[in-house]
Amino acid sequence: MENIYPSVIDVVVDAKLPYFVKSYETLIAQTVQDFELVLVVGYPGTEVRAFMAEQEPMFKLTIVQEPPREKYPCRASANNLGMDAASGNLYIGTQDDILYPPNWVESHIEHHKKPGGPYFVMSRVVGTLTNGTRAEEDEFWDRISDPMRYPAVMRWQYGSGHSLSLPMDVARACRHDERFNSRYGWEDIDYSLQCFNKGCKFIIDNDVAVKHQPHGDSAEERWEQSPGGFWRWLTERSINRRKFYEKWGFEPETGVLNDGFGLSGELGPKD
Repeated sequence: MENIYPSVIDVVVDAKLPYFVKSYETLIAQTVQDFELVLVVGYPGTEVRAFMAEQEPMFKLTIVQEPPREKYPCRASANNLGMDAASGNLYIGTQDDILYPPNWVESHIEHHKKPGGPYFVMSRVVGTLTNGTRAEEDEFWDRISDPMRYPAVMRWQYGSGHSLSLPMDVARACRHDERFNSRYGWEDIDYSLQCFNKGCKFIIDNDVAVKHQPHGDSAEERWEQSPGGFWRWLTERSINRRKFYEKWGFEPETGVLNDGFGLSGELGPKD
């Protein structure tokens, strides 16, 4: 890519304001400030809007309001709203509770200057649980970063919304499937598989890691912990698994995460 101008799509629909503020502080400390920040704010978003009204960032700021949802905000639709509003030619996707190293934006830009794209770049995610122990997502990234277990051609499997980038024209051509809800990751896997079929080559950037702030007070978790929430969790989990299988023809967990699953030609929707 040439003349790269990134649009950072930051989905602010879940974490409480203190987590977003810490995340924002690491964005204004980026070594590169020539980018657009598109904040997709979950309804009603009053606290986030009030905080941003007091800020004077060097980068361009665009705020998009997500409509109210019956249960909890949908990250798939929020990302699509952000892409529609963005003015840049490089999509960098993230969310409201992530902390970034100073060279995070710069690193994504440099990857897309390389010939031979289009590339789908993911920063490694480092997570710590509230009790200080190593998060499961750390172990997951250890697995998919091992070229002996997961050759590069297989790395379409996990398009984490925490920190990814790809050319905006490819991002818009794929779009996030809003049939999947925001909690169980299948909208991420579905999206990365669409990008794989568009010819994206996947890169995991282990040198520029972002940190997932530990907290247990997301909108989704509050919904799960409400009366009857556990049974709704089981129901939605099975519904989303079926949706994924009906679309792609294989199980999202056994087909994606198990060792030995290989790609042969193009994977596409069953219909």
